[in-house]
Amino acid sequence: MPEGFALEIAIEHVQLLLYQQLHEDFGKPDLTPEEREVLRNLEPFQIDAIADELYSRDDLLGRYIHWTLLYTRYRYELAEELDQLHGRAEQKSRLVLMTPAIVDFSKWLEDDNHQRIEDQVEVMARIARRKEGPRVHGFVGFDPLRQALYDHQQRKPGDKDPMAVVRGAIEVNQISVGQSAKTTGGFIGVKLYPPMGFQATDNKDVPDARFSEPSYLRSADGGLGSQIGRQLDAALAKLYGWCSANNVPVMVHTSHSFGPNADYEERADPIFWVNVLKQNAFPGLRINLAHFGHFNKAVRYNEPRNYVDKCWEWTIGKMIVSSSDSYVYADISSLVEILKSGPSKKIVECLRAFREHFPDSDERLLYGTDWSMIAQEERFPKLLSSKPFPDLMTFFLRTVGYNDSQIEKIMFRNAARFLGLSSDEWEKFGESSTRGRLEKFYAAHDLPADWMTVFD
Repeated sequence: MPEGFALEIAIEHVQLLLYQQLHEDFGKPDLTPEEREVLRNLEPFQIDAIADELYSRDDLLGRYIHWTLLYTRYRYELAEELDQLHGRAEQKSRLVLMTPAIVDFSKWLEDDNHQRIEDQVEVMARIARRKEGPRVHGFVGFDPLRQALYDHQQRKPGDKDPMAVVRGAIEVNQISVGQSAKTTGGFIGVKLYPPMGFQATDNKDVPDARFSEPSYLRSADGGLGSQIGRQLDAALAKLYGWCSANNVPVMVHTSHSFGPNADYEERADPIFWVNVLKQNAFPGLRINLAHFGHFNKAVRYNEPRNYVDKCWEWTIGKMIVSSSDSYVYADISSLVEILKSGPSKKIVECLRAFREHFPDSDERLLYGTDWSMIAQEERFPKLLSSKPFPDLMTFFLRTVGYNDSQIEKIMFRNAARFLGLSSDEWEKFGESSTRGRLEKFYAAHDLPADWMTVFD
């Protein structure tokens, strides 16, 4: 009863907020009984009219409504819209391949009311098999907590081994499903989300008491009991070993953001990946340290250049310098600051300092968007804009000091090597490269694969 009452109050406040967007004087300072009756008795046509007007606005609320409604659309529709947002040249899309990422953090939220990862994999695999539309080959989500719970026998009937889900998403095999056969594969990599509560490695050194969320984690009955960190490390080592052996790229969130608490957000620090790379057990591991470029610890100051070496981006720069033969990259994605004149100036100053100190950084940076998050921003280019988002990114990189040849690497060529799509990768690793797996995937579905020659 108390929960139901609280929900009723919350809904009333949301209704009031939306209604006040059209009728500013309504409900000030408090709702009168008559006004409360108005909210409770809105006719469907009135609600539709309010929704239409709010949706058509280009203010903050309107943009958030647009953004929220993205999640009600079919995924193939989202892929087609993202393709259009990248603009066209000579009537052809400029976008060669999009690599969306599935995230898996429901175990950290104690949320079982979600679409299963394997179902999401099947949907995205169907999109990858489409004969028309943009090319979509994504990253499958992996959660070490889910793997650790599975290995610890904390699972429900029907739960699949998370590593088996990953392998099924990426490996191209024929499997029997009822009376018919099914071809697996279509994905190109794995997505990790450390700010939900785990480090890239050395979780064994984190006291169990600091694994405070979710509350069940330390329970012997439904959680992992003692030595939580060691079990998370074991799950991650299982993933790294398989990815290393099969040349599978890993995209990992390395921005101090979107965790359940500040402590967990610190666990996204790229410094933990330094120790992963030091381990001889994972040679040639391909890592994309995602969401590069915010320089959070520097932009808060009037002279950000003086503090830029304290940022996580500086850690990434050192990793790039010390790993000349490895596949360590960083994507510039969800960088909303370049859409805003004030913050953009500080970001430009920070990245200039980074480019000067790490002159070969153009070899390891990747273009990205994180479109589902950045699209809500006021200055994000609309459909059919004369300056689509890639043009804004190119202008930003040119302002920082990268030349056209370097920008071409960042916007395209570097991704071909990181993802394992270039002809060099094919010659080096053959069928165990991403290019080899996709060639096999396209052949299995009788689809043309000649589009990949653009990576040669």
